[in-house]
Amino acid sequence: ALKKYLNPDFEYIVNFTERSNHATELSKDASEAGFDVVVAVGGDGTVNEVAKGLINTNTALGVIPMGSGNGFARHMKIPLNLKKSIEAINTFNTELIDTATVNEEPFISTVGLGFDALVGKKFADFGKRGLLSYMQVTTAEFMSFESSQYKLYIDGEKINTKAFLINFANVGQYGNNAWIAPNASVKDGKL
Repeated sequence: ALKKYLNPDFEYIVNFTERSNHATELSKDASEAGFDVVVAVGGDGTVNEVAKGLINTNTALGVIPMGSGNGFARHMKIPLNLKKSIEAINTFNTELIDTATVNEEPFISTVGLGFDALVGKKFADFGKRGLLSYMQVTTAEFMSFESSQYKLYIDGEKINTKAFLINFANVGQYGNNAWIAPNASVKDGKL
């Protein structure tokens, strides 16, 4: 698809990830080597890993959404169609976006604690991707999950709370149009 739809003026290298966090290493290396853009081909996990290596650099993040939910791509209005997403890269239209950090881990989409984290982990280990699988995992875990006590430190303020789930959202949805924060903006400096 790249050979067919990517602007022939672009020179590119394709790298495949081999392990967890490898995409962060690859994107950081590409930025240090002077690449103008690193394109994540995958879902929100891959996009987040690639983005982590590009934070505070002059290298742009491109996305070809190939995941099961594609929450970041949907929020950013990146076409989910392969041809159209590559054509969007051809325009090289860039914009600065907010990033955030939870427990010293940067992210660009959403990050969750409690039920959010459990479902995310179980879904990652489920083997089968897609909305139906996500719904199966969520339904299977919902009735037995118990709220936990949390100590949060947000902008220097300590908050003690019991919660079923806590989500920090930079984008409006988890993916598949499952909205968590419909008014979220990646440009307002807020979660």
